[in-house]
Amino acid sequence: GPPGDWCRVHLPPADEEVVSMADSTVTVDDIEGELLKIERIRDILVRRESELRYMMDDIQLCKEITRLKKELHKLVSLPGRKKERWSISVTSR
Repeated sequence: GPPGDWCRVHLPPADEEVVSMADSTVTVDDIEGELLKIERIRDILVRRESELRYMMDDIQLCKEITRLKKELHKLVSLPGRKKERWSISVTSR
Protein backbone atom coordinates (compact mmCIF):
# COMPACT_ATOMS: atom_id res chain seq x y z
CA GLY A 1 0.00 0.00 0.00
CA PRO A 2 0.97 3.66 0.19
CA PRO A 3 3.86 4.73 2.45
CA GLY A 4 2.94 4.69 6.11
CA ASP A 5 0.44 1.88 5.60
CA TRP A 6 2.57 -0.56 7.54
CA CYS A 7 2.03 1.42 10.73
CA ARG A 8 -1.73 1.08 10.77
CA VAL A 9 -3.85 -1.90 11.58
CA HIS A 10 -6.87 -1.92 9.30
CA LEU A 11 -9.95 -3.20 11.06
CA PRO A 12 -13.24 -3.60 9.21
CA PRO A 13 -16.21 -1.54 10.43
CA ALA A 14 -17.61 -3.08 13.60
CA ASP A 15 -21.17 -3.36 12.35
CA GLU A 16 -20.08 -5.65 9.50
CA GLU A 17 -18.02 -7.86 11.76
CA VAL A 18 -19.91 -8.40 14.99
CA VAL A 19 -22.17 -11.43 15.04
CA SER A 20 -25.12 -10.51 17.21
CA MET A 21 -26.28 -13.22 19.59
CA ALA A 22 -29.75 -11.68 19.35
CA ASP A 23 -29.75 -12.81 15.72
CA SER A 24 -31.58 -16.13 15.78
CA THR A 25 -29.97 -17.12 12.46
CA VAL A 26 -26.46 -17.25 13.96
CA THR A 27 -24.71 -20.54 13.18
CA VAL A 28 -21.61 -22.36 14.40
CA ASP A 29 -20.00 -21.37 11.09
CA ASP A 30 -20.71 -17.68 11.84
CA ILE A 31 -19.08 -18.00 15.25
CA GLU A 32 -16.08 -19.88 13.87
CA GLY A 33 -15.71 -17.25 11.16
CA GLU A 34 -15.77 -14.51 13.77
CA LEU A 35 -13.17 -16.36 15.88
CA LEU A 36 -10.89 -16.69 12.84
CA LYS A 37 -11.14 -12.95 12.16
CA ILE A 38 -10.26 -12.20 15.78
CA GLU A 39 -7.27 -14.53 15.54
CA ARG A 40 -6.04 -12.78 12.39
CA ILE A 41 -6.41 -9.37 14.02
CA ARG A 42 -4.59 -10.62 17.11
CA ASP A 43 -1.70 -11.88 14.94
CA ILE A 44 -1.46 -8.47 13.24
CA LEU A 45 -1.43 -6.69 16.60
CA VAL A 46 1.19 -9.01 18.10
CA ARG A 47 3.42 -8.49 15.05
CA ARG A 48 2.92 -4.71 15.26
CA GLU A 49 3.70 -4.68 18.98
CA SER A 50 6.93 -6.51 18.28
CA GLU A 51 7.86 -4.03 15.52
CA LEU A 52 7.20 -1.08 17.84
CA ARG A 53 9.31 -2.55 20.64
CA TYR A 54 12.14 -3.14 18.15
CA MET A 55 11.88 0.48 16.95
CA MET A 56 11.89 1.70 20.56
CA ASP A 57 15.08 -0.31 21.25
CA ASP A 58 16.70 1.25 18.18
CA ILE A 59 15.81 4.76 19.34
CA GLN A 60 17.18 4.11 22.84
CA LEU A 61 20.36 2.67 21.32
CA CYS A 62 20.83 5.73 19.08
CA LYS A 63 20.40 8.05 22.08
CA GLU A 64 22.95 6.09 24.06
CA ILE A 65 25.46 6.11 21.17
CA THR A 66 25.02 9.88 20.76
CA ARG A 67 25.62 10.39 24.48
CA LEU A 68 28.77 8.22 24.39
CA LYS A 69 30.12 10.04 21.32
CA LYS A 70 29.70 13.40 23.12
CA GLU A 71 31.45 12.02 26.19
CA LEU A 72 34.27 10.63 24.07
CA HIS A 73 34.59 13.96 22.25
CA LYS A 74 34.98 15.75 25.60
CA LEU A 75 37.66 13.27 26.69
CA VAL A 76 39.74 13.51 23.52
CA SER A 77 39.53 17.30 23.44
CA LEU A 78 40.91 17.73 26.97
CA PRO A 79 43.93 20.09 27.05
CA GLY A 80 47.34 18.43 27.12
CA ARG A 81 46.17 15.42 25.15
CA LYS A 82 47.74 14.53 21.86
CA LYS A 83 45.19 15.49 19.21
CA GLU A 84 43.89 12.46 17.41
CA ARG A 85 41.12 12.05 14.92
CA TRP A 86 38.33 9.83 16.12
CA SER A 87 35.85 8.50 13.70
CA ILE A 88 32.95 6.48 14.93
CA SER A 89 30.53 5.21 12.36
CA VAL A 90 27.38 3.41 13.30
CA THR A 91 25.56 1.36 10.74
CA SER A 92 21.84 0.88 11.14
CA ARG A 93 20.52 -2.64 11.52
